[in-house]
Amino acid sequence: VFKKIPFVEVIYSLIRYFSLRKKVVRSAVAKIKPEIVFVQLRGNPLFIVNYIIDNLNVPIIGMIEDTVEREKDGSFFSYKIKRNLYYKAIPRMLKIGVAGETFKKYINE
Repeated sequence: VFKKIPFVEVIYSLIRYFSLRKKVVRSAVAKIKPEIVFVQLRGNPLFIVNYIIDNLNVPIIGMIEDTVEREKDGSFFSYKIKRNLYYKAIPRMLKIGVAGETFKKYINE
């Protein structure tokens, strides 16, 4: 059904990620007690990155291998949400790792 009606897959994924984010943060605080968190700023992790930043009082380091515009290959609705989350998360990172010099200039701008 998900492959036949792509919009249903996006809605299901959003509901799933937004419902799991509390469990992820609760588990991290209760079991792991991290001193620092490393996050991938690409794809589906974008759905929970800002929630982690808001709820864990630890420094956050991000890694970007490609721009969020690469997400256009998926659904338009999902891309719009990911783009907003991506640009909200970047300035909130303590540090950001990038894939190369050109990307470093892009992030600095």
